[in-house]
Amino acid sequence: MGWKLSCNSQKKTFIKDNSMDNVKEKYTKTTIPLVSIVIATYNGEKFLKEQLESLVNQTYKNCEIIAIDDNSSDNTVNILHEYAAKYSEFRVVQNEKNLGYVKNFEKGFSFTKGDFIAPCDQDDVWLPTKIEVLLNHIDDCAIAYCNSEFIDSAGNTLNQKMSDIKTLTDFDNPLMYIEVGISALGHAMLIRKDVVDTAMPFPTLFSHDNWLGFVASFNGSVKFIDDVLVQYRRHDMNLTNALHKKDRKKNIKKRNRQERLMNAYQCLDAMYAKCPDHLPEKDVIKQLRKSHESYSLQNNFLRMQLFFQHRNKILLHKKYRHTQLKRCLHCLKVFFQNHLIMKIPANVIISRTDSIGDVVLSLPLATVLKQHFPNMIIGFMGAKYTQSVIESCAAVDQFIDIEDFLTKEITLAGEKPQCIIHVLPRKNIAQRAAKLNIPQRIGTFNRFFHWLTCNKLVKLSRNKSPLHEAQLNLKLLKPFGIKTDYSFQEIADLYSLTKIPALPPQFEKLLDGNKFKLILHPKSRGSAREWDLNYYAQLINSLDLNKFQIFISGTTNEKLELQPLLDRVANRVTDISGLMNLSEFIAFIAACDGLIACSTGPLHIAAALNKHALGIYPPMHPIHPARWQPIGKKAQVFVLDKNCNACRKDKSVCFCMQAIEPSQLKQALELICQ
Repeated sequence: MGWKLSCNSQKKTFIKDNSMDNVKEKYTKTTIPLVSIVIATYNGEKFLKEQLESLVNQTYKNCEIIAIDDNSSDNTVNILHEYAAKYSEFRVVQNEKNLGYVKNFEKGFSFTKGDFIAPCDQDDVWLPTKIEVLLNHIDDCAIAYCNSEFIDSAGNTLNQKMSDIKTLTDFDNPLMYIEVGISALGHAMLIRKDVVDTAMPFPTLFSHDNWLGFVASFNGSVKFIDDVLVQYRRHDMNLTNALHKKDRKKNIKKRNRQERLMNAYQCLDAMYAKCPDHLPEKDVIKQLRKSHESYSLQNNFLRMQLFFQHRNKILLHKKYRHTQLKRCLHCLKVFFQNHLIMKIPANVIISRTDSIGDVVLSLPLATVLKQHFPNMIIGFMGAKYTQSVIESCAAVDQFIDIEDFLTKEITLAGEKPQCIIHVLPRKNIAQRAAKLNIPQRIGTFNRFFHWLTCNKLVKLSRNKSPLHEAQLNLKLLKPFGIKTDYSFQEIADLYSLTKIPALPPQFEKLLDGNKFKLILHPKSRGSAREWDLNYYAQLINSLDLNKFQIFISGTTNEKLELQPLLDRVANRVTDISGLMNLSEFIAFIAACDGLIACSTGPLHIAAALNKHALGIYPPMHPIHPARWQPIGKKAQVFVLDKNCNACRKDKSVCFCMQAIEPSQLKQALELICQ
């Protein structure tokens, strides 16, 4: 369905037509509504051209494109001017100084001439019909927005939509915008110009899309179109929620209870001032604002009461919106909201009691805490067999055996524990921590037993999150009032694996200092999908032994499984399987140059030690590389570009893993050695 413009009166009226083709045949550009696309840029050269190509190739042609650059220091502005020279509808505006994300969009909107405005991020890709589809569905609504598909930095689909992790729905009431994290995101929006004009100026307490959605909720409504019309790119530069957004981060950072309280009060005050007087919701916002004057018992109760009374509006955008019990539990959480930001303890226990790889990906918590609180004593609780990994981390002061914690009184530097972070939720550990009366106990909001055993609940759901396991772990530091959003590049510097023991002489003499020392670790103790041993044999036979020294590693129990491989390549490799304990193996990895494995602990250790860690992964949720890949400056991942669940029930053969050819790894190794 297309649009044409009736000119029978001075007032413009938009009339629906049957197809976009008919519009093109019957009317010129000036007779259909003008859409203003506003793209905000800041140091976005890497992905900018792909996004600009998707803008100039929209099927709806009556568009102007306004690029507003926030004082970039890379090649972004030159790219923009290239497109401005080629396309007459393209205009570039440069800021003399950095305005920040919100104010940059506001300035860009002020240059628009269209009847509709479409905000645009610099690193996404729009499908060709995005503007056409949204324009055909906006009707009398203030905003129409679409679904999005996640892609990685290379443009490959992550087989996940925005609707998989957020509730995308219609918004027609200002109370739906009381809580942050609303799901109608700016990159997916088409907005009526008069709504944008009404919303100005944008307060920097909000993101521009949240504020526009709030204003639209009482100037029409926000309409959801369940079509994927945007490819939303996830990459290191936008893991902190796209672009730089420094101005908004400074405003919402909650370093202590008072700042948290003041931020909420100021947001509600801005909403109260903007909300029309005739709406009954304005009085609700007024009462909510009052409840944030302090964290008194009376105000906490008022806040909980208001959330409970209006939960079907305030909590509509939550992913659990259809579950009344969870809505009620959320209202109860509001009563205890003041407990989230806490007094900084003198010591902390980090609890991660599963496998080696999981422990490695949890070590950045210790480093971040040490960076912010150098005098804090940090204990790390784990299974006994992970002790060597934990004690290799310079940020950890004390290893705690889980069995000791469950049966004995534990002290940290002679003092009783003051705080515990449940990185891995385990009911028996949570109950034990509560029984020991550890004053501050941090758990996750979606574990019911944490409601009964913890007093600091962080909203964290791992199953459908697009974030990596290490990034999710760091979210648990929110109660400390410190940064919790980290890119892969930042995490690579946070392992602190510097307390590496000396390599015993009998293993040191195995190493040839003139060659690239490569460890192959084929098995995973059943924890991961594995690459076929025949492929390891092919890779070994293809490598030049004048350049590479190859070691086969594994546990004592895995040695028998590795024997068919060893029989085929015995004269080309050194078998170290079953010869070392974990401490010695860590030292051996540190002395080598690279390691190849599937998703196993040694792979993560190698990445943390800044070695060439080459991981082989299946493209299956939730064990795909986006969640579990090694994070390191020299880490690489090999995965088939598809979404597959074929081996979910039968783990014996993973065809996607076997589709990765030995030649791919050989090529990568040869590039490394150049």
